[in-house]
Amino acid sequence: DQSNCSCMVSGTPKSRQWTEASGLPILPDGYDFSLVLYCPAVTMRSMNAPPSVHVSLVLFHTPVETVLKTINSLLCSAQYALERETIEGLHLAIVDNSMDAGYFAQIKPSCQALELPSPLVTLSVQQSKANLGYGAGHNLPNLTAASDIYLILNPDVEMSAEALLESVSVLNSEPSAVAVAPSATGGDGNREYLCKRYPTVWVLLLRAFAPAWLQARYAAALTHYDMSDVCTGDHHVDVELASGCYMFVQGEALRQSGGFDDRYFMYFEDFDLSMRLRELGRIVYAPEVKVIHHGGYAARKGLRHVFYFIRSGVRFFSQHGWRWI
Repeated sequence: DQSNCSCMVSGTPKSRQWTEASGLPILPDGYDFSLVLYCPAVTMRSMNAPPSVHVSLVLFHTPVETVLKTINSLLCSAQYALERETIEGLHLAIVDNSMDAGYFAQIKPSCQALELPSPLVTLSVQQSKANLGYGAGHNLPNLTAASDIYLILNPDVEMSAEALLESVSVLNSEPSAVAVAPSATGGDGNREYLCKRYPTVWVLLLRAFAPAWLQARYAAALTHYDMSDVCTGDHHVDVELASGCYMFVQGEALRQSGGFDDRYFMYFEDFDLSMRLRELGRIVYAPEVKVIHHGGYAARKGLRHVFYFIRSGVRFFSQHGWRWI
């Protein structure tokens, strides 16, 4: 029954297209226009069996103990969900973008030595041939994996034991949802607001570079941007932009969106993906999905990160539309 199907024409790089027959990607270079048929009635949520989950984790000289904390929290959450028959199984694909043989020689055996909670949970570790960025790192395993759900995860995120179960429950209970965004606190216990409204250049400059007194003067603009005016209660909220530190995405939607645009080396790749996912359905903030995020802002990470931030910001606004104030 395709009465609820929608049809649209989209232009996306061929390197991020899947074939309808095999579910595998078409990888030649170039640009192609394709006809996309999206059928909510034929999604993971319509299946009787619990969904399979594919998790991607991209590293770049991430401290080993930080990575292991993230993986252990994921494994605990997977065990919790498996015991309640919420998921069918889970595969964790770890991609090392460090381009450092010494680091890879340390991180690979450390991850492989972890005790997996079930034969239904598997793990792989691979080293990328070139560091093409955060989004490209996630695309590397995701483009060839056929899964009901994809979880794009940062290596500095700790999940609650219930996070996977609650995330699946949101996709099951929200008929038009294609992605779930979590509630987050920082490592210091303070609340973080990961979801965003479409940014302006002014608010990004305020957030990244302005002193505290100037941020306080324009607190209303910052509150509007980070959605802290609505993402505070215990109810679901439709959001415009989700953070790439934890993106829980319905499988067919990710495949049809094309995954990350690997022209974004770092920063804004999650905003760009959110824009394309929202053409297929809703992104839902779910406060019952809880994570701890140990990350930081680009301005605090040095001039190289500031450069990446500005370059990707220019690309994002040029692609989706400039808003200055």
